[in-house]
Amino acid sequence: MASVLIVTPTYSDAMSQETRDSVGALRFDGRREWAILTENPFPPPDIRNVVAQYQHARTLFLAGDYDALLTVEHDMIPPPDGLKQLWSLDVPVAYGVYLLRHGTKVLNALEYIGDRALGDSLSLRRAKLRAARASGAVRVSGIGFGFTLMRRAVVERFPFHDGRQTGSTAPDLPFARDCVQNGVEQWAHFGVPCGHYSDGRILWPLGGETGNMQNVIALQGVVISVNRQTMRLVTGGEYTLPVDDAAELARAGYVQLVVERGTTGDCDASVSAPDPSGAKRGRPARAK
Repeated sequence: MASVLIVTPTYSDAMSQETRDSVGALRFDGRREWAILTENPFPPPDIRNVVAQYQHARTLFLAGDYDALLTVEHDMIPPPDGLKQLWSLDVPVAYGVYLLRHGTKVLNALEYIGDRALGDSLSLRRAKLRAARASGAVRVSGIGFGFTLMRRAVVERFPFHDGRQTGSTAPDLPFARDCVQNGVEQWAHFGVPCGHYSDGRILWPLGGETGNMQNVIALQGVVISVNRQTMRLVTGGEYTLPVDDAAELARAGYVQLVVERGTTGDCDASVSAPDPSGAKRGRPARAK
């Protein structure tokens, strides 16, 4: 019988009740155990606790006879069949799909561009996103531990660590890079959409609105930063960018907005409800 250790690092009462209920509702044909980790060596919410807690999770996992480790962040809402779906992929690392809540709201599924570097979020690659959604699951280059299943061989091979050399303070980005550079397959399952709490509202991926992303044509070659990731625009190339970023680049003369008439387009992201307090917008894209 397969066995999975579910871990949720948290502190104080930060875990949402919806996360508790969602984890409790997860279906799985094998054995599962849920460990809520509250060992924080630094006064919360010190970011160094994130790495420390995942290192503790790895220690617990390796001490048992588990077949896989499932990470669930304390502000996630996975679907009831999420664990079964990720397990059924039978790949080394499988991600549920959700929106990153820091900066521009884009999908955590980063395109796979080979075994040297991480790609852009598929939110920024409309054609690839359309293909990924049609296929149901697609190989990616990461990222995130929001709802992620890792097989035992991967957890044994890669210790969790921060990315001091790349400026990352959390272990998910270094983990994704370790997998990519060592040829370890990572897949995103588009049949496992997860809610993600942000500023009192729930961000849902793959909804029905189109106002979050904008197609543009680059008027000149330039390197920009989107959601803290570097992206190179080539003159004449067509790209999909978050609307605020596209508008700023258009005002600066770097891109031309593409107006699509008579189509509904693809939805890359939607928000369940507006934030009555007026949530802050993510940092816009800037030319480098």
